[in-house]
Formats: sequence, structure tokens, C-alpha cells
Amino acid sequence: MGNGRTGVMCRAGLGRTRLQLNDATGWSGSAASPAAARPELADGEGPEILAAARAALDSGDHRGAEQVLRRLQGQHSQAFLPFADIELSVRPAADGQPAATTARRERTSVPKAAVQTPTIGAIDRSRQAGRGSGPHEQAVAGDPDGAALVRWLDVHAGVAGHVEAVGEHEVRHETWAGYPSGVVVHEIAVRGPGNSTAGTRHAAVDVEVATTSVLRGEARTGPSRLTHRLRLPSDVVPDHEEATEHVVYDEGSRHGLLIVDVLLDHAPAPLEAPTHGGPGARVSVPAGSTLSLILATGTTSPPGGGSGSVADLEAALTDLLTGAAARGTAALRAEHVADHAELMDRCTLTLPPGRDATLPTADRLRAQEAGGSDPELAALVFGFGRHLLISASRPGGPPANLQGIWNENLPAPWSSNYTVNINAEMAYWPAEITGLPECHEPLLDQLARTAAGPGGEAARDLYGAAGWVIHHNSDPWGYALPAAGDAAWASWPMGGVWLSRHVADHLAHLTGAAATETARELWPVVAGAVDFALSWIRPAGPAGTADTAPATSPENHFLHDGEAVAVAPTTRMDVELLTALADTGRRVGRAAGADLTTTERLTELVALLPPAATGPDGELLEWDRYRPEAEPEHRHLSHLAGLYPLGLWDTETRPDLARAAARTLERRGPESTGWSLAWRLGLWARLRDAGRAEEQLLRAMRVAADDGPHRGGLYPNLFSAHPPFQVDGNHGLVAGMAETLLDPRDGVLRLLPAPPPGWRGGEVRGLRAPRGIAVDLVWDDGALSLVRLRGGAGPVTVRTPSAERAVLLAPGRDTVLDGDLAAVGTG
Repeated sequence: MGNGRTGVMCRAGLGRTRLQLNDATGWSGSAASPAAARPELADGEGPEILAAARAALDSGDHRGAEQVLRRLQGQHSQAFLPFADIELSVRPAADGQPAATTARRERTSVPKAAVQTPTIGAIDRSRQAGRGSGPHEQAVAGDPDGAALVRWLDVHAGVAGHVEAVGEHEVRHETWAGYPSGVVVHEIAVRGPGNSTAGTRHAAVDVEVATTSVLRGEARTGPSRLTHRLRLPSDVVPDHEEATEHVVYDEGSRHGLLIVDVLLDHAPAPLEAPTHGGPGARVSVPAGSTLSLILATGTTSPPGGGSGSVADLEAALTDLLTGAAARGTAALRAEHVADHAELMDRCTLTLPPGRDATLPTADRLRAQEAGGSDPELAALVFGFGRHLLISASRPGGPPANLQGIWNENLPAPWSSNYTVNINAEMAYWPAEITGLPECHEPLLDQLARTAAGPGGEAARDLYGAAGWVIHHNSDPWGYALPAAGDAAWASWPMGGVWLSRHVADHLAHLTGAAATETARELWPVVAGAVDFALSWIRPAGPAGTADTAPATSPENHFLHDGEAVAVAPTTRMDVELLTALADTGRRVGRAAGADLTTTERLTELVALLPPAATGPDGELLEWDRYRPEAEPEHRHLSHLAGLYPLGLWDTETRPDLARAAARTLERRGPESTGWSLAWRLGLWARLRDAGRAEEQLLRAMRVAADDGPHRGGLYPNLFSAHPPFQVDGNHGLVAGMAETLLDPRDGVLRLLPAPPPGWRGGEVRGLRAPRGIAVDLVWDDGALSLVRLRGGAGPVTVRTPSAERAVLLAPGRDTVLDGDLAAVGTG
């Protein structure tokens, strides 16, 4: 769970529960970190180094160009930190009844479902509105005496829980993270013998609570309150780099706070010393009572601005907790569920059952991998991915990072930072099409801060360029430099060019005054990216040509004189990203009422870049000309970004490039990381190959195994595996599944362009198209049966593989079509 600020992972076992907590602002470093990481360059030296790298390339010295570019590399971005844990143990109370009877699993109850999938009742009232398959995670553990543990996550409500037997009593835990309230709540309800208010009130269970952290700090216990003060490292060196000390603390370290208020039946709980004599507290809970932990986290001097005083932070969190406790947990839960469910209900996918929904999720994954599709499980993965985006990215907080908001490692894999050559973008691919535009806002806010600060400084100091730049790694402080390392991933200056596309995607779904206001606010982001592109593109070679030297195709290499190198005069991805940027500049600039002179100049320059070409095996070339691939099955698909997600060409407009893209995907092989499998799902959908799209989906939904670096799948809690876990894989799967059902580009709504063959029937409600149009679809036996278009105004073209119709949308009225696109009513 998460509320965009505090992330919580519930790890439940018999008698013990660990709440792993993160704070979205809990990063190493500070606002001074980007400047501190800069390479030592004399005034004007950066452009000279760039010129030397280009000269090396012009002479055919690819390795020499890479060596020169290393002089422009900084150090590294900062790392997202594990924050703190709350460790709970529950055991029969010392003065309670003897544990002579063990509870059996039959006594437990779990939610009927984990995903609400409302049907399109106004279209087909014979379909009953209801919920989906079952708990997201329902893992059962037992002991020799037959005690049981049942765990679940209701992604529709955003509430996790588990039930365990403790002595004669059933102990039910629930956890949620409320965005409106800003607090996390964990409740422990004790039921069983003596739970009647008229019965005995002696203690039934003892609950011991302790806070721990891998970060430096100290915990203290007061009346009904636990406080853990943390020191956040001033620097964390990535775990893949050699360092004398990976985690560094100094006088510049920021601070974090975790404060936990403990209530017993809504009153301050009488905390006692724990039985083990260590830190923390013990609470005796009578049968029929509920113990509530209400907690909040925060950091000093957070990214985006805020107080640097620990006292101010503690006062703010105390006020937050006091107000939450005064309202009561029932009100907090109701408020949270209403908020979370409203976002979840905007877009729902309902698919027919394929496996026993009562099985633990891990068993369903194994059963599907063994053979046979489980469409209902795919719908659950769809809902879970949206739940993760809602939980990790809310207005006012930082964007979701590589692990969303749930990293538990120090140092984290790849620093759990923002990898902007694919992963940060993919994390937000489902935001607009599945109706979560406010979840997109943290990324857009981060772009504005980076463009106005470190990104502009990096463009000027490194390249003597206008505008702003960001390379492949970043953090909430706006780190924009090429990180130290292989040029294949470090020397890629197109991050701002690609990320600016998110401005256009967000804007396309807005209308009226909101669109104009947003365009004006974010125009500096796009205009700065355009200015940088104009500085970067180099007229070269014969008259009328240009290149993007030095260019890389993220993280990939080619062979030159038998040696793997990465830097070339131009890459296909550069051309496609710059082409998309010119389009973005026109769209956003017009909406903002801006001068489009620079955008028009960019369009002219982009036309001089090398055109797309195919190789000897019919594949789309990744670099400026045929260059043998060092890793033919590489996980990145950078040169296909023009197909998906950018939508610059497809099977209709460039069937030649579509064939080359398909051949490229075939040559890449069937195996890859979780996020790459999700990208392939979207690519095959855009290529209109439903069968291969489904193959990628099923491969991405198998059981993850950490037996290699590039075998994607899902862990038992449905996290997508690189491995290890990366949240962009989950979000990419949501976007890819949506793409199989709706492709809404250029004023054309392409319905069911590549539905997986195993999804013979189903419903999707609330997919979003530009101009504020919501699309609801029902299909049976593989064929579209009903369509509803909600919102929007004016003409739109609706297309299926067998029919096309021009529709005039009327404000405030729904348009309903049958499977042949004939009008059947309005609402």
C-alpha cells in the first residue's frame, strides 16, 4: 500500500508481522547533490570535450570517442532509501486463557474479491455488476497444530489484511495508507472467547511493538507513542560500483521521522515495557478490543521544498496524527476506501475465470505457466498495476521510482532511482489511458524542477547548449549528468527529449481552460527540450544531412573491428525521439499560445537526419547504418520506440517499417526482463499480432525465478521481476493490456486492435482517449458486441478490424454502438 508519501509493505507470518515503511522523500543526498557530483571542468572545457568526441567519431575511432566522453561524466545519482520497520509480535497474554485450542482456517474470512470490475450496466443490464476473482494475495501457512494464516490485498479498496490464530482467539489485521488523511493505519482486532462486552475483559493477547531501521537513528517510547528519528545518508554509492564506503553520513545528512500513535479501542493505549527488555512497547489487548497504530513519516528539507528543522517536522507530524486520531479509524478507513476506489473504478477490466480463484496467487501463476490461460488473473494483474500507481504517485509527492515506493535494500538495486531511458517513462504509460491523470502530475512537476535547475546547468556546462538535458539516471534532486560508467548507458542525452512527450500525452486528455493553463505551465519544459535539441543536432557530411553525434542506443553495443562499442554518429532512437519532440512542441506550443519558431526549425533539422533503414535480415537498423549487434537478444528495444509508445508509424502508415519491427522482435528472442516483456506486449499489439501479444503477456505473468538476470515474471505478490522487482514492469503490463483493447491516436479510436485470443469475452470500462473521451467495450466470443463513448465533443472516427464509422459526440451525452458500429442509443 501507499498514499504517494508513505509506502508500506505488509509481511505477515504466524505471530509476527513486519510493516516495512518507506517515505517517498526518503532519499540520500540533498538539493546540493547535483552540483557536488559535477565533473571538474574549466570554463568552456565541456564544449571542447564534446567537439573532441565528435572528431574521434568522424575519424572512425568509436572507442576513442567513448574515452573522451568519460571526461564529461559526473558521479552518480542519489538513492531511494528503506526508511523504517514496525515489528509486531502477537502471543497469548500472560494472564489470558491457555492456548489449548488452535483455530482452523475455516474460521477465517477474507474479502470476496480483490478487484472490483463494474460492468457496463447501461449497455447490457443482463450482466450483473460485481467483483473479480478473489484476493490479490491469499497465502496460507500452517503449523503442526493446524493453526492457519490467510493474507489478502483488496486492490479495489487499497486495504491489506491477514487473519491468524493466537491461542483460542482469532486476530485480524488490516492495513491501509490514506491519501486524504496522510497517515497509515494498522489495526489488530481480537475476536473469539470472551469477545462479548458482557464477558470477561482480561487480556486475550499481548502485542509487542518495536520500530527498527537500517539507517542510523534512535527510537524512543512515550505515553501511547513511539518515535523513531533517523539520519539519512548524505551519499549512497550504487551497489554495482566499487567503493570504500557505500553509505556515507556527514554533517549534511538530512533527518527523517517515523511517529506511531498507539490506541486501544480509540483511546491512548497504556504502553508497557516489552517482555524481552529491549526497545519498543507491549500492549495487552482484551478479547473484543481493537488495537490501532496510526503512523506518519516525513523528512527534513525534502525534494520540492520544505522545512529543514526536525522540530518543525515533528510538530507537523504530531498535528497530523492528533487530527487523525480524533476522527477515529472507522472514518479514516471509509475516507481512504472512497478515495482509492474512486480512482480504481474509473477503469476496470473484467475477464472470464480460467482458474480456481480460491487458490493462492502463486499457485495460479504456476498453473497458468504449466498450461492454459487464466484471463481473470490477467484482469487482477491489470487492477494491481493501477493500484500500485495510485499508491506510489499522488499529487504533492515525488514520482514513482524503480521500486515504486517499496524498496527495502541499502543500497538498493540500481539505487532505486529514476532510470529515464525507459523505466521512468514506462512507469507512467498507463496513467492517461486508464484514467489516472493526477497520478501523472508528480512526474510532470519533477520535469519542471529539473528543467529549471540542474538540467539547464548540465546542458550549459557540459555541452554549451541551450535548454535542458538529462541523461539516463536521475533522482528527486534533479541529477541530470551522465553518471560514471559505460557510455552505452551513461552518454545518452535524450532523457529530456523523451520525457517531454509526457507533457503532450497529459495535455491531450485535457480540455478547455484546464488544457490551456496546463500548457502554459509546462511549456518551459518542452521549449527547453526543443532548445537543447537545436543545439545538439549537428549538420554534417554532405550538404543537406545531419546527425546526433555522439549517439548511443540505450545500454546496447555494436561490434566495430571485433570490439563491442556503443557510440555512433546517430541512432534510430535519437531520430524517433526528436521527431516526436517536434510534434510535441507544435501541440503544446499551440495550446500555450507560444511562438513556434524554434519548433519549426527543429522540424526542418529532424528532416535532415538519416531515414529508417533495414538490415540484411529484414530487421530495423538500430544505428545509422548496419552495424553487427554485440547482443542480438538485448533487452532494450529503443529503436522501436517510434512504433510504441510514440506512435509515429504503424502497420497502416508504414507497413514496411512494421514488417521490419516484427522481424526485429523475432530476432530479439522470446526471453527478457519483466519490463521488456511488457514493452514487447505493447509493440506486438501495435503491430496487430494478437497471438504474439498474448505470448508476451503469459510469459510476463509466469512465476519469477532469480536464476538469471533476464528472466522476467511475477513474484507471488504479483510484483514484476526484472529480476529483482521493478514497478515499471507492472505498469507496462497495464499499458500493454490496454493497448490490445484500444489504440486512440490521431482522432481515430481503434477498438479491439489485438485482443489476446484467450480473452474470448470480457468488458473494459473507462479506457481514456484524447479530448476527454472515455471508452467502454463489451466483447463476446472474440467479437465486439457493444461500445459506449462517454464525454468529449465533436467528431471522432471509430474503427474496428472490420468496420469504420464517423461519430459526432454531443457534450453531456453518451453514444452507444453495436458490434458493427451502428448507433443503438444515447444516454
